Amino acid sequence: MINLRKKLLSALLSVSLVASCTVLNMPFSVSAVSEEMTVTVSMEGLTLGQGMYFEPETYTLSEINKLVSTEGYGPFDESNLNAGMATLAFFIDNGIEYKNTGSWGDGSAVVGSSFYLESVKNIDKGYLNVPKVILEKSGMSQDYFKDWGNDDEYLGEFDYNQMSGWMITVNDLLIPVGASSWTLNQDYEGYNDYGSDYVVRWQFTLNDYGADLGLQGFAGAPYYDHANKDLLYKKYAELSADGIFNNNTELKKQALSVMENLTATQEEVDTVFAFLESA
Repeated sequence: MINLRKKLLSALLSVSLVASCTVLNMPFSVSAVSEEMTVTVSMEGLTLGQGMYFEPETYTLSEINKLVSTEGYGPFDESNLNAGMATLAFFIDNGIEYKNTGSWGDGSAVVGSSFYLESVKNIDKGYLNVPKVILEKSGMSQDYFKDWGNDDEYLGEFDYNQMSGWMITVNDLLIPVGASSWTLNQDYEGYNDYGSDYVVRWQFTLNDYGADLGLQGFAGAPYYDHANKDLLYKKYAELSADGIFNNNTELKKQALSVMENLTATQEEVDTVFAFLESA
């Protein structure tokens, strides 16, 4: 949802929620998503203990086309929209400054030509609270990562560690190519089907190239069993755009407590998803 639209909606909507309710564990299901194509995008630094840099926001295909057209791209349809263009729309909408290699291009899968996010400006919160699981699995200390540090205003590859940088998942899959080479609408092993909805998460890996995200990293096995948070992110973005959290800060706090927990279990994710569904 474009930010201007979000502000207008927030001003118009007034919503009241029941203060207490019984929450049941509910699995994710395709029935929870819409038929119109949407892409939910977020950016986070959970491995640093810094939480969300940019909370999940949902864009329709037409909104993405409008945003990327300002830089000469598009129009796209559901058959050829790629993760790179969804990311670019998100960057434009939020005024995100970044450095990259490769290019947004036309989705070429040639190695080295596709968009790779090197670093993002002015999002490092300047403190570290590295989750316990990363310290245990890496054998490193908080002081090690602090001493390595980040010596400029950008957060990206080689900050706080030699195996750090930005990684992207789409529909809970660590995609095997650059963002602009990954068409959203496709059939791929391990790729979750949410109908015409897609969830793009930019996550900062601190050690072992994604193993610390609970993913099969390039350097080793996952540190833990990660939970699929995709539909929780999508629901959060929906409620945020509708202004639900303006009058319900406790609801937002409960959702973020799970979303920003690197090692949240699937049961915890499903429970808070059900809680947001009741809103």
